Amino acid sequence: MKVRSVTAFSILILTLSTVASVSASSVVPKARTNASRIDEYISRAMEAGRIPGLALAILEGHEVTCLKGYGVADRSGRAVTPQTPFFLGSVGKTLTALGIRQLVNEGRIAYDTTVRECIPWFTLADADAAARITVRHLIEHKSGLSRAAGSENYTFQSKYNVEQLVRKLAQVELVRPPGAAREYSNLNFVILGHIIETVSGLTYEQYIQKNIFDRLEMKTSFLSRQPAEKAGLAAGHKIVFGITVPLELPWPTAQVPAGFQISSAEDMARYVSLFLNNGYFKGESVIPNNELPERKPPLGAFAENERGYLAYWQIFRKPDRIGTGHAGGDGLYSTVIRIFPLSMLGIVVLANCSDTVSAESIGEGIAAILEGKQPAAPDRSLPAHWLLALVACAIVALLVFRAGRARRFPGLVSEKGARPLLAWALFWLLDGALPLFILLGIPRVGDMTWKYHLIANPEIASIQLASALLLAATGLTKVFLLIRKKQAGQKASA
Repeated sequence: MKVRSVTAFSILILTLSTVASVSASSVVPKARTNASRIDEYISRAMEAGRIPGLALAILEGHEVTCLKGYGVADRSGRAVTPQTPFFLGSVGKTLTALGIRQLVNEGRIAYDTTVRECIPWFTLADADAAARITVRHLIEHKSGLSRAAGSENYTFQSKYNVEQLVRKLAQVELVRPPGAAREYSNLNFVILGHIIETVSGLTYEQYIQKNIFDRLEMKTSFLSRQPAEKAGLAAGHKIVFGITVPLELPWPTAQVPAGFQISSAEDMARYVSLFLNNGYFKGESVIPNNELPERKPPLGAFAENERGYLAYWQIFRKPDRIGTGHAGGDGLYSTVIRIFPLSMLGIVVLANCSDTVSAESIGEGIAAILEGKQPAAPDRSLPAHWLLALVACAIVALLVFRAGRARRFPGLVSEKGARPLLAWALFWLLDGALPLFILLGIPRVGDMTWKYHLIANPEIASIQLASALLLAATGLTKVFLLIRKKQAGQKASA
C-alpha cells in the first residue's frame, strides 16, 4: 500500500458530552464553510493531480456542514456521491486502534500486555525480542519491525488471512530492540488485527462491523471488496506514462487491519463526529468506561515528533495550529481525515488516485480556507512517469540497436582473439541470463506474480517485461543466424 511515515498522539478532545449525529444527506454550508472557494480549490487540485473522483465531508462543531462528491467514480462516468465507497488506506489504522481501545477500556487487555499473552505462539526470528513486544509497542510503531518488512509483496497476497500472515513472521528480523525507536510498519497493525481476533473471539471483520460500523450506522463501509463493489466502489487509478488508468489490486486479506477497509465520506463523517462529541454517538459511548480525555492547554506545548501512536492519530503541527488525524494511500487511492480539536473542525477527503496531488495536501488547503486563509497550491509530487518513459525509450533504442547488429554476430564469433570471447560473454549475459532473471527471477525474488507487478507497478513492470522480451528476441535471432551460418559452412565444405 503507499504509506506515509508519521508521528502521533492520543490526546483527543472535548469536555462536551452533547450528542450529535451526522446527517445522511448533503448539508447547506455554514458561513465559515465557503462553498465556492472550496469547490474552486478542489477543482484545481483534481486537475493538477489528474484525480478522476473525490468525496468531501466537513464537520464544524457538532454538525456536518458540507458533504459532497466531485468527478467520476469509474470509467463509466458514474458520479461520485457522499455515499460512494473508497479504500481508506492507512486511515483505516485508526479503526483498528479504536478496536484495541475498546478492548482496553473493557479491561480485556492493557496497552502493556505482551503480544505473547494474547497470541501464545507468536514469534519472530529473535524469539526473546518477540516476547517483549507489547500492544503499546505495536500501536506506537515501536515494535522494531521495519517499514520494509511491512511492505513485502507476500504480505499483500490474498491467499493469507490475518492469522496466517502473523505466523509467517517467524523468520522476520527486527531492525532494533522493541521500544527503542519508532518506525512505521504495516505489520504492527496486522498483529493488532489478530490480537482483536484472539481476545474478542471474533474475526477482525466481524469485530469491526459489530463494534464500530454497526454502532455508528456506517452503512456504506465494508471489510471486503465484493459488497463494496455492489454498493458502487470507486475504481482506483494510477497514472501510467502520463495517462490516468483504472486498476484493481488483488484483495490483500491479511492487510485489512493495516488499511484496506472501505468507507464513504458520509460514513467517515459519522466516524469523525465521534471524536468531536467526546466519544458519543446518538447518546451511546462507543468507547465504554473511559471517554476521550478532556481538551487541555498542554496540547499546544507538545513539540513536533514528541508523541507517538498512543491510541489513535498522527499529529499535524503547523506554526499556527495543531490537528490530529491520519493520511492513507494504497497506490490507487489517497485519503485523509483531519480533526482540529481547538477549533472544532473535522475534514474527510477521499480520492481515487494517489500519484501526484495527495488527499493530505488537499485537506491542508481546505483547512486553510475554513480558517479564512489563502490555501497553498496543491502539493504536487514529481510524477515519475516522464522519467520512466525516457528510460524506457533509451532501453528500447539500445535493444533495437543490439538487435540490428545481430547479423554481424556470426562473423564476430568466427574471428580469433578476445573480441569473440567478449561477444560470447555478452551474448550469454545480456541475451540469455538477464532476460531469464527478469522473467523468472524478479517475481520469485519479490514473491509476486507478473500480474500483481504489472498492476501495482505498471511503469516499472512494463519496462522490465519489454526489455526481457526484446533481449530474448535478440538472443534467439543470434542463435538462428549462427545455425544458418553453420549449415551454410557445412554445405560449402561438402
